[in-house]
Amino acid sequence: MPTTYEFFSGPVRYSNTVTPDTKFNKDGVFSLEIVLDDDQIQKLKATGSGLTVRESDGQKFVKFKREAKRVIKGQTVEFGPPPTEYEGAPHETFIPRGSDVTMKVAFFDAGQKVAHRIMAIRVDRMEPYVPQEEQSSFSDFPDAPDVPAFGDFPPNEAPKEASKAASAKPW
Repeated sequence: MPTTYEFFSGPVRYSNTVTPDTKFNKDGVFSLEIVLDDDQIQKLKATGSGLTVRESDGQKFVKFKREAKRVIKGQTVEFGPPPTEYEGAPHETFIPRGSDVTMKVAFFDAGQKVAHRIMAIRVDRMEPYVPQEEQSSFSDFPDAPDVPAFGDFPPNEAPKEASKAASAKPW
């Protein structure tokens, strides 16, 4: 299968395009989740890729990825973050949730499957970034019961309720 390129547009659900995520891949992976309409989902399925269309809150979305580096034919190729553009200029910072983007995605043969890679991102409309507020503490709720935090228990001593729940069989 020759390499083919497709364009997908939609609002951002989750963005990780600046710093690679190393949780499951030690070299790191950049990713971008976008909400797709039914026509784009059909276009995605026509590529033959194994990308999973997920649904949450009535929205269908797909997580597209780009490895930070990969060994190809014995040589390490560094891809780096996907080139991103906003208002005609390079954009090298976080893309906030809800921003509208258009992505160029490459689909290519990877042995037994059709793989993909984000090639470029254009931010069509940027939502303002609102940092997540600090988590509320129990002191903000005067009527909250006095419950010790998990780390407040002495080593190897858990409350009886917790030990019963931990030993309960899930089936």
